[in-house]
Amino acid sequence: MNSCTFESSLLKLKKLEKKIDFLEQKESLISENTLDFVENLLKINLNNDLRLFFKIMNGGFIGIDIFCLEKCVIETLECRRNYTDKRKKKLKNSIVISDDGTGNPILIKNTGTIYLFHHDDNTYEIIEQSLTSLIEDYISNLEKVAKKY
Repeated sequence: MNSCTFESSLLKLKKLEKKIDFLEQKESLISENTLDFVENLLKINLNNDLRLFFKIMNGGFIGIDIFCLEKCVIETLECRRNYTDKRKKKLKNSIVISDDGTGNPILIKNTGTIYLFHHDDNTYEIIEQSLTSLIEDYISNLEKVAKKY
């Protein structure tokens, strides 16, 4: 799916948020310069959908609670500092976007794949193939809820 369709999905989500009125935007929106700075700091390439997500929403619940950009950077640096063994390789080309509540980070690779990293046993499981599929699944569920109102 292209960025134009992803942007349409994000805008559709914002309209649904207003209709249902239980979601809220976090923090302020993010500039291209800030995103470029983060890429240089973390030595990664953020995929286009993630960049667009931070520019339009900068965090929010889209099926999972996506951190604001600042918290993503902090959590990514924290993971890199804590995992100096072979687990560190799993974090390369990824940014922490959330966690599962038990200490396992949820990451998105620069390719767009979203995965849960089980830090205790150095394994991971794919949650979604892309941010687009995550948000589309969430929008579908929201539309079902919105029909009730």
